[in-house]
Amino acid sequence: MRLRAHWRLLTVFSLTLLVFVGSQWPVGAQSAAKRPLTYDVVDAWRSIAGTKVSNDGQWLAYALTAPGDDGELVVRNLKSGQEFRHPRGTNPQITPDGKFVVFTIVPPKSETAAEGEGAGGAAPAPAAGRAGGRGGADSAESDRNSLGIMTLSDGTVTTVERIGSFKLPEESSTWLAYRKGVAPGAG
Repeated sequence: MRLRAHWRLLTVFSLTLLVFVGSQWPVGAQSAAKRPLTYDVVDAWRSIAGTKVSNDGQWLAYALTAPGDDGELVVRNLKSGQEFRHPRGTNPQITPDGKFVVFTIVPPKSETAAEGEGAGGAAPAPAAGRAGGRGGADSAESDRNSLGIMTLSDGTVTTVERIGSFKLPEESSTWLAYRKGVAPGAG
C-alpha cells in the first residue's frame, strides 16, 4: 500500500513539474523585440486629474487628460456603475447634496494651437493685470473657458459661456458663484 502511495505522489509531482517547465518555455521563446517609446506616444498617454467623491460616497468625478488630446470629464455612480461623460471637462466639484457636478469646460486644443500659429508661431501675449490682483496669462486663458453644470439624475449638462472662475459653498447646494469672463476685444 505504501509503495503505491509513493508512486502516485512521484507521478503527480513529475507531471506537475513537466507542465510547469513546459508552460514556461514558450513564453521565453515568443518574446518579441520591444520598440522604443517616442514623443508621439507620450502625447496620447491619459492621466486622471481632479478626483472628487460626493459626501455620501455615491458619486466619483474625475478628468481624463492627455498632453496631445482634449480631455474628458467622467462622472461615475459607484453603486450602480452608471457613467456620464463630457468632452473637455476639467476641475469637477460635486455639490454637497450630491445632485450636481459643476466643472470647467476648456476650449479644444485645436483652437488653442491654431491661435498660437496665427501669431507667427509664438504663444499669445499675456493680458494686462486687472485690479485686485487678478489677471495675467491665467486670466486671459481662463476667460475663454465655459462652465458646465451636470445634473446627476439624468446626466444633462447646462453650459454658461465665458467664465473666468467659479466657487461652490462648502455646506450649501443653493448657491454657485462665478466670475464672468471678458468678451474678446473688450477692456
